[in-house]
Amino acid sequence: MRGRGLLGACFLALSLASGPARGNGRFPEAQQLVEDPSDPSRLLLRATFGFLVSFDRGASWGFLCEAAIGYSGDVIQDPSVGITAGGRFLAGLFEGLTTSATGCTWPPQPQLVGFSVADLSVDKSDPTRVVLLASSPVANSPGQSLNRVFESTDNAASFAPLGRDLRPDLAAFTLDPSPSDTDRLYVSGLVPAEASLTGVLLRSRDRGRTFEELAIPMTDPDNRPFIAAVHPTDPDVLFVRTDGPSVDRLFHTADGGESWTLVFAGEARMLGFALSPDGTEVLVGFSRPPNPADPFDDSRIGLWRSSTRNFSFERIYDSPVTCVTWTNEGVYACLNRAFTLGTILGIAPDARFTLAAPAPFLSLLRPAENLAPSPDCDPTTIASTECPERFRFLCAPLGINGCFRDDDAGPDASDAADASVLDAGAIDASMGGRFAARGGTCTLGWTSSPSSVFWLLVSGFALRAWRRRRARR
Repeated sequence: MRGRGLLGACFLALSLASGPARGNGRFPEAQQLVEDPSDPSRLLLRATFGFLVSFDRGASWGFLCEAAIGYSGDVIQDPSVGITAGGRFLAGLFEGLTTSATGCTWPPQPQLVGFSVADLSVDKSDPTRVVLLASSPVANSPGQSLNRVFESTDNAASFAPLGRDLRPDLAAFTLDPSPSDTDRLYVSGLVPAEASLTGVLLRSRDRGRTFEELAIPMTDPDNRPFIAAVHPTDPDVLFVRTDGPSVDRLFHTADGGESWTLVFAGEARMLGFALSPDGTEVLVGFSRPPNPADPFDDSRIGLWRSSTRNFSFERIYDSPVTCVTWTNEGVYACLNRAFTLGTILGIAPDARFTLAAPAPFLSLLRPAENLAPSPDCDPTTIASTECPERFRFLCAPLGINGCFRDDDAGPDASDAADASVLDAGAIDASMGGRFAARGGTCTLGWTSSPSSVFWLLVSGFALRAWRRRRARR
């Protein structure tokens, strides 16, 4: 499941009447979890405010702001992410592709300069291979783009075009290779049709040399198609999710897109999808719309499980789910929007639980307990110089309760004196020294005085002004 995102502002203190914290109109939210295919202790979590990385299977996490990864928080963008067999992190951006071996520096991939990466996929059967879908506008040709598939076979060290370019009027969304057939590729998007646009699945059986165009039902500019998954052993079986203004739908095909069956739908945000590693079961996660005034079906919220033989879905978890990843290690789920505090990411050993289970997920990420301002990086990197500063403005939305260093407190610093203040270095120490904490302090206890609320709001406006200055550089 893919999208586009940005940084959340420090605008929420407990339950301020001014509303939840958000960046560029969106709530802080966890969106996608990827696991290193060679080392499951290495995890990357994409959120609307940057990346969170763990090198110890979720015992501790470090924050990476957008600037460290190579994109701006001033534009809504949710990068496509992946990890190769060599342990290299990947981020597909509007600005191209950046990669990182450690999470500390993210240099751009030279072959993708000038392209915007719509989607990328690490081949599940050979995670040294990466395929990605990139576009570049055609000069003096409105609505036309150079749409190209690229491939790497060396853990993203280098990329080369794969096959022929796609039609220039394609609005491309997602790309997935078949894990069981290296010649099979699928692309989803919208193409012109009469007076509007319609959704299509592009299918290649020859590694991108030719593509067949197949219609996807119930698609248009308001119901965009995204490839959810390709079956691990049958290249003709895949799932497509449509993102609608109110109803999201899940379609299934067993003949490579020749025909489609609607297998599930709901008046809610279908943000989580995962196939079991053997392809016999499927999980679908629903969350509430970002605007509380938007209608939604509360009976759909949560996690649903079904066999892929009969598609009879059973609700097994009844709280919002914003991402699902199913590996041999278990089922990861983004369980909680950050503004509601508590556990953001959890893991269950399998999907055999039901609604009767009191707490099926083991907590992997509770920001108030195991999130540090940055990974352990060289002090000259952006991850060490800028990300801790950004982290201060995320303290309240993430439940860490305290967004200021002592020298920021101003004339009302005495109000904060009643709260127990934990220096970022102490956070690092409490995590066994895995993460370096550079700059900033966070309070473990929040003093909800009028002055502390006032300074929190002022800091939110200051952050937005700072962003505008950075955007003009």
